[in-house]
Amino acid sequence: MVASLLRDFVREPFVPEMDMGTLERLSGEYVGKGFVKGFSDTVWRVRWRKREWCYVALLLEFQSKPDPLMPFRLASYTLQLLLRLAKEDKNLRAGRFPAVLPIVFYTGDALWNAPLNTSDMFGPLPAALGEYLVRQKYVLIDLCRLDAGGPELRDSLTALMARFRQAKTIEEIEAILEDMARVLKDYPELQKVFAQWAAMSLFYSGVPGNWDRQVNTIEEVRNMVRFDVPRWQEQWRAEGMAAGLAQGMAQGMAEGMAKGHAEGRDEGRAENQRATALQLVKMGRFTLEDIAEITSLSLDDVRAIAAENGR
Repeated sequence: MVASLLRDFVREPFVPEMDMGTLERLSGEYVGKGFVKGFSDTVWRVRWRKREWCYVALLLEFQSKPDPLMPFRLASYTLQLLLRLAKEDKNLRAGRFPAVLPIVFYTGDALWNAPLNTSDMFGPLPAALGEYLVRQKYVLIDLCRLDAGGPELRDSLTALMARFRQAKTIEEIEAILEDMARVLKDYPELQKVFAQWAAMSLFYSGVPGNWDRQVNTIEEVRNMVRFDVPRWQEQWRAEGMAAGLAQGMAQGMAEGMAKGHAEGRDEGRAENQRATALQLVKMGRFTLEDIAEITSLSLDDVRAIAAENGR
């Protein structure tokens, strides 16, 4: 998957010089236990065809909103990685350190407006002073806006993630899940990760269903989309709440799944927000403030929902 990401979406002239056959994830012995919280298992390295190493730093903690300090965060991470490598390898010296390529995944709807380079973080300076500033640039993978529809990308896992995030209908989602299952049929562990990511993405998008249950295969998610969602959709339509479902989908997937009666719109939207808030409260992974932001409910409403359910 990492090789596919580099080949298909890192538009830099140095990528063809990477020997993808040498790509490997670094274990704790390279980066140290507790190196940087959340990053210790997401550092990969690959050799240049001239046999030098390059480190690819994947920020797999997907960003749901722009982070204005991202260039500084990644500069700090890069320097800590290089210092760790120097500690582990006493033979490293000036002129022999590996390059580091940071990559950030972004899954939010709003345009990414954070700087891509530390040089954009400073105001006007004398040219000579610019030589003393920290320099860090990173690759941004914006899943909502990535051009991933080309036939040559049909089997690219990164492209499949982007297509899933950009899907507008349940029929599109089901077709993409079919492609995921085909590409990942021989990789059960990676398939489990993708299945859980797909389920949580649908959950956060407001698609009704039991998305917080454990899933291990893409086929499980596909069956839930194929059978559970239409059943929920029909029930909501019967209750005059299909517009609420359309609103929930519009927030997470660009367009709604169905158009309902105008008189049920406000009630359906509020019901969808409350149902999503209740599921997030039960999961116990988010603060009440986070839940209020995710669902667009007031903090008082979220507190009331939590209190009603003994949280």
